[in-house]
Amino acid sequence: MKKRKRQDMSEGGVAAPRRGFERRVSGWVNAGSPSRLSSHSGSYLPTHQTPTMIEVISPTAANNSHINGVGAGLRSDQPSPPPKNEPTRCDTTNTYQYLQWQELYETEKPFQILLDIPEDSPEQRRHNLVFEDGPVETVHDVRGRESEYSLDKNGFTYIKRASNMAPDDFTNRDKVTNVFLPELEAMLKETLDDVDQVFIYDYRRRQTGDHPLHGKTVDFNDKLTPLGPATQVHLDQSPKSVVQRVLQFLPDQASHLLRGRVQLINMWRPTNGPVEDWPLSVCDATTLPEEQLVECDRIRRAFLGCTMYVKYVEGIKWHYMSRQDNDDLLVFKTFDSDSDVPARYSVHGAFSWKEAPDPPKPRCSIEVRALVFTYPETLERKKN
Repeated sequence: MKKRKRQDMSEGGVAAPRRGFERRVSGWVNAGSPSRLSSHSGSYLPTHQTPTMIEVISPTAANNSHINGVGAGLRSDQPSPPPKNEPTRCDTTNTYQYLQWQELYETEKPFQILLDIPEDSPEQRRHNLVFEDGPVETVHDVRGRESEYSLDKNGFTYIKRASNMAPDDFTNRDKVTNVFLPELEAMLKETLDDVDQVFIYDYRRRQTGDHPLHGKTVDFNDKLTPLGPATQVHLDQSPKSVVQRVLQFLPDQASHLLRGRVQLINMWRPTNGPVEDWPLSVCDATTLPEEQLVECDRIRRAFLGCTMYVKYVEGIKWHYMSRQDNDDLLVFKTFDSDSDVPARYSVHGAFSWKEAPDPPKPRCSIEVRALVFTYPETLERKKN
């Protein structure tokens, strides 16, 4: 049966004919100019001066089935069900959206334009991306096995981490900046090895259900404006774009930082958990060859960035946490300059959970992106 092509974009992502991760950071060129910086707890958030407008196209949610009666009708030789308040592990299946390679990409790089196009422009395309449904794939539930996964081994991990933020606090810019972001910075320094510096440069709220911005234009620089879930399989930044970010946000330190280890770490958690609608899944990096990654230009008014989309290949292993709660923090890599670790990235995508109640509770979540640095002198000391 012929696979159905997908050309709709939920909130971003496009891929390009550059295949695989570059192994070195030297020689990459900055394509953007530095933004003003505002400090918080030793980190910095860029303050953009030029708004970027784009129409929000929410994904079409698949019909959710009624939740299965887990633990009902157990035989006497089966293990007893867990306590009522403890969720059970629940592997599931999903059909992901992958980039469909086009002959066009041999001569024209995949792109996505995130700004208004003048009406008199001869080119009116916002993107040249084509997506397709992959086969049905198993999504493994990590619940009860969280300790089996690590950033360097798999590209992701789950950390139990409470926050001083109440659910309503995530709509308060000051509380996000002065309470939540410092909490995450401290977590990274406590959890990861050899962290010398953390620079949080972005965060984004998302929500499902009847989206208030559906069909409207929004300012992508307003980090509290909720977007819909990202359904196409992707990485937020390409290796080249990570280096551009370092040069953009930390120009005075960039030459020193880029000689050490550079990681781009994403942190994702619900704000109204537990999650029932469109949970986020991540891929075990060791099961996805780098040549399946395709770079895509994302064109904004003030910055030309790049993301990575994924061509399907058999054998990808997907993972998620069923009923992920507010203190279940998903931490995963977008980039790691250390080519010696098994996992340097973890592609991700939201999916419609078949075991959700009908109707599911709409999901509210927040994702934070941080550049994490190990200084070259720290690496040198480790060698000795």
